[in-house]
Order: sequence, then C-alpha cells, then structure tokens
Amino acid sequence: MEIDTREQGGQKHRQSDQSDYTDEPLVAFPSRTNCCARLFHEARRPLFSCDEGADTALNVEASFAPQPIVKSFILRLIFFLYLISVMIQDILQTPKHNRFIYMGYLTRWSQVISIAYALCATIATMWRACLAQPNAGESPRFWVRLTWALYAIAAPLSVIVVLLFWTLDYTPDDDVTYRMVANHGLTCAFVLFDGNVVAMIPLRLKQIIFTELVAVAYVIWSVIHAFTGIGDGSWPEEDPEEEDFALYDVLDWRENPGKATIVSLVVIIVVVPLIYLLCWSLSMWSKWCTFDGSRRRVVISKPEEQSSQEEELV
Repeated sequence: MEIDTREQGGQKHRQSDQSDYTDEPLVAFPSRTNCCARLFHEARRPLFSCDEGADTALNVEASFAPQPIVKSFILRLIFFLYLISVMIQDILQTPKHNRFIYMGYLTRWSQVISIAYALCATIATMWRACLAQPNAGESPRFWVRLTWALYAIAAPLSVIVVLLFWTLDYTPDDDVTYRMVANHGLTCAFVLFDGNVVAMIPLRLKQIIFTELVAVAYVIWSVIHAFTGIGDGSWPEEDPEEEDFALYDVLDWRENPGKATIVSLVVIIVVVPLIYLLCWSLSMWSKWCTFDGSRRRVVISKPEEQSSQEEELV
C-alpha cells in the first residue's frame, strides 16, 4: 500500500508503507556539495556509511548493480572473463622456471584484487537480495561491503601500477606489447569504467586505509624477498652471472636501501593519497566538469527516530 507519492523534477517518487528497509525506497536527487565539505562529512561517518547528507542516503541497488540487470550482468561478465584471460595469458607467457615468483610483483597483486572485485560485482548484479537498502544509519549487507572494499583497493591500486610502471620500470628501449598494455593500462581502464559508468560506486575518505594497507604490505614483502634470497628468476635481459635479489630496481633493499626507503615513503605518504583522491573525485564528477556529486544515486533517508515511531505504529 502506498502512503506517500511525491513529484520532483517531473518524476514521481513512491514510498511504500515499510520502514527504512524497503525494496522501493523514495528516490531523491543528490545534494550539490563541494569536495571539501564532502570530505569533511565523510571523515565523521563510518567506513561503509551510506549517508550522503541532506537527509539522503546512497541508493545501494542503483549504485552497485543498476538496472537493467541483463545489461549490467553481461558487461561485468565480459569484464571478469577478460581479466581472467589476461592473467592466464600472462602466466602461460611466463617461463616455467620463473612462475614461482609470478605473484611477487605488484602488478599481479593488482590483477588478483581486480579479478576479485569483478567477480563480486558480477555476483552482486544477479544476487539482488544482497542489494537491499539498509536502515538509516546502518551499513549495507556484507556482500556489498566486500565489493565496495575491493573496489576501494582495485581502482587506486590499478592506477598506481600504471603510473609506477610507465614512469619507473619502463624504458624507451623496451618493446611495447599487448601483454604490457593489458597489464598496465587496460585492466585499470576496465576497473574505472565499471565503477563509474556501469555502476556509480563512491569511494569514502576512510576507505583509503585499504589501499594504504596493501601498499605497506607490499613494501614489507619486498624487504622479506630481498633478504631471504628468493630471487626473481632468470630472465633473458639479465646477466646470468649476477644475482638479483630485487623485484624492482627502485626497491633494491640490499644494494640501495636509501633509495628503496625514499621511494617507499613517497609512494605510501604522497602517491597513494593523491591517486586515491583522484579516484574519489571520479564519483563526484558531474556534467560540465563540476565535482559536486550530482551524479550519485541516492534515496530519501528517514531519521532513525521517525523509523522507530513507524515501527511502533505497525
């Protein structure tokens, strides 16, 4: 039974007689807020808060797995299968004697996290029950939070991998191959396209902790790798008589610990926050290159007191 019908901007919005937990929430137009005010607002909210301010909340279904379902599912399935194919091709083209260190590189970490995100997003598109709108002040269900966290890592990490590879690892003498572009360009493009075009997943300020933890974990792994003598395999471009204990020249903790320390600190303290803010701003982007969050998909959020009163009446 409908108890409220409103018309706004030429569109009718319907509210059911359920409380905040409803399959048909009251659709609203997002408030236009500048980036600084939005960051300050998010800094005071929980990690997976749906609160968008101005009595609105994130529309979980429209943000993470929008209609039409078939279109979103097909696009995401193609995205997922493409990432799997890139990784399989990458493994097959890696010499067998070097596959032991395959997962040692940051690019592989980014690949795996992107694949995990694509899988979760594809499942969420068909599993509509996990997209139920939460009560006011509450976080969405576990599967949405998992997808959200993976995107908060996959998006900035894939951009960081592209940036670091083409600025620090690539040299003009290297041949540009499809494998190189797929791992350090196309994967990043697919992740950002899914999160900002297929869906509209906003990053929260506090979710930067996920990306920072991955960055710190990789630095710790690079130190462990350097001093345990694992090695990076045998590659044609390397001198077979020289032992190489570094996965990347800029992270050579044995031969040049000072440079490795500086690069690590710059990435963790400067690069990660800047790239994260760049990805965060993509969900704030709207028409005419304004960053006011007007493209975000939101619903009317009732105050908790009102929800409690309605439940008592029922």
